Amino acid sequence: MSRKQIEKIEEEFQKLKGTATETQWNNPDYIIRISKEYDINNVALAYRLMQRAHNLRPNGPAIKARIEKLKQRITTEQPKAIISQSKFEKNLDRSKSFARMYSPLLNSLIDKWRLLPHWFKQPIVLSVFLPWLCFSLYQIIWASPRYESQSQLIVRQPDDMATLDASMAVLSGLGMPATNTDTQLVEAYINSNDMLQYLAENISIKEHFGSISSDFFSRLHNWDSNEDFLAYYQEHILVEIDDVSSIISVKTQGFSPEYAQLLNETIVERAEWFINSVGHKVAQEQLKFVQGEHDITAKKLELAKTNLLAFQKEHNLLDPETEGMAFQKIAYTLEGELSAKKAELYAMKAVMSDDSPKVLSLERVIHALEEQLNDENSRLSGHDESSSLTVGEKVAMFSDYKIDLEIALQTYAGSLVSLEKTRIEAYRKMQFLVVVESSTLPEDNQYPEVVYNISLFGIVLLLFFGIIKIIIATIKELN
Repeated sequence: MSRKQIEKIEEEFQKLKGTATETQWNNPDYIIRISKEYDINNVALAYRLMQRAHNLRPNGPAIKARIEKLKQRITTEQPKAIISQSKFEKNLDRSKSFARMYSPLLNSLIDKWRLLPHWFKQPIVLSVFLPWLCFSLYQIIWASPRYESQSQLIVRQPDDMATLDASMAVLSGLGMPATNTDTQLVEAYINSNDMLQYLAENISIKEHFGSISSDFFSRLHNWDSNEDFLAYYQEHILVEIDDVSSIISVKTQGFSPEYAQLLNETIVERAEWFINSVGHKVAQEQLKFVQGEHDITAKKLELAKTNLLAFQKEHNLLDPETEGMAFQKIAYTLEGELSAKKAELYAMKAVMSDDSPKVLSLERVIHALEEQLNDENSRLSGHDESSSLTVGEKVAMFSDYKIDLEIALQTYAGSLVSLEKTRIEAYRKMQFLVVVESSTLPEDNQYPEVVYNISLFGIVLLLFFGIIKIIIATIKELN
């Protein structure tokens, strides 16, 4: 018998199965009665039906006797058919003997599998419908409900224009747009391990999500690592930032409405502490550094003033440059008066004797002027016994001290401006996390999204099944 004839017998066998009810098809007596109807016209189909009866009642003696009788007829009339059928029988008997030998439970399952309706054994039912049905039952019946609490926050700074003097606008840099890094900093901290550890210590987040009252697939397990715990935590919170308004939306999930709200409130409080502490710490460190630099410049200014005053006190002078000019002016005056007296003496000697009282008086005046002029020149040239420095040296040293003082004053002024600017910047860096919407208490569970999850899972299964069918069809076509 050719392969087409064997396939035709199988088609007729399946048609008979389709016309019978499930109860009839699982009744050996009904199968035997149908088999007898085909003894004359289609002995191969009659033998195929008796195989079905033998599977339903393996220990029936009448069935075994009839199978042997049909087998002898087929051996004589259609030997090819009996060969193919005997191979099928041998394989079936071998699998059943193996099942009976090693696992009675497996044998029972095989028998029950044969009792299942034909449509249940279709590939699309096994690979698509059954997984989809199991997943749907899990989503509808077993999956633990998760509630979601929501709050909205925004990071704000103090109003500079309302609190600062208008004259400090240049120092404070008012009018510069603020960056959006603070909102991103809040988001990063909420998703961080530090936040998770704080929640674990204060509100026992690990115990809540690991409660055995939740379903197996939704809860946190004891064998999960810290990294798994962090990933689980990040999956159950959501932080969204509006690019336009910079409003931060914080959404937290929990297996109860109260805990979802508690989790949200705790996260908001801790985030507010964090953003305030970070701004204050940065401002204080910056102000501390600039204050230290300002103290150094103040000490330098004080030292320059001390050196200048000590120099003035040591040499008993106010301004060497002014005093030098005064000494020089006196010397010039004395030189002019001395020259005039000498000219007058020369004129007197022309008409008077050298012993005349007027000549002698004028000579004494000239001598006094010369001595005074020598004293003044000594003061200017540095040969004065009262001081070891010349006027020029005093002027030079005084200029050095004065330059040091002026530089110290300029440095001090710049440091004072920097200190004031830093103080203003520190004030501007003070951040406030303003609560726009308080943590809500949910009434209905937000998760799982049953309809969405079931629909998506069904579509994925159908796509996967279609891809496998295309691959199998392609392989058969190539073969």
